Amino acid sequence: MTVFKAIDDEPRTRDELAADLGFDAEAVRDALDYLEEAGRVERDGDTYRVNEAFSRTSTLRSSPRRLLARVLVPFRL
Repeated sequence: MTVFKAIDDEPRTRDELAADLGFDAEAVRDALDYLEEAGRVERDGDTYRVNEAFSRTSTLRSSPRRLLARVLVPFRL
């Protein structure tokens, strides 16, 4: 699992991510800094969450048609 996917499931702190994913704390910090600069994650105090515009779960919830299109991708010829 990646840092981005882990916080898309639920917001977490850097330390929680490092412990849960088994990554070095410095590597998690670097990944979160990069994702934050790119606008993909947002920080609220010590907690990081995926920006709603990039969230897999909010995107699918907001558009059933988009969900259906994603499900059918493997079946397109």
